[in-house]
Amino acid sequence: MVPLLMAGALVVLGRWGLRNAHQVPPWLSSRDRQRRSRTLRRGARTCYVVAVVFAVAGIGTLVPVGC
Repeated sequence: MVPLLMAGALVVLGRWGLRNAHQVPPWLSSRDRQRRSRTLRRGARTCYVVAVVFAVAGIGTLVPVGC
């Protein structure tokens, strides 16, 4: 059950990250803003990937093995 909760939290975090990736500090140079935005989007996608791993692991613990 805990892996499924972690997966849910990571999905929420990833969604928040993707929605706010464009909100980088305006005082950075254009190049640094693009780099920071790209880093935030990459981190959000990583959250989605890890959430899938947690979900698969969580579902795997719920399925009985060798009935």
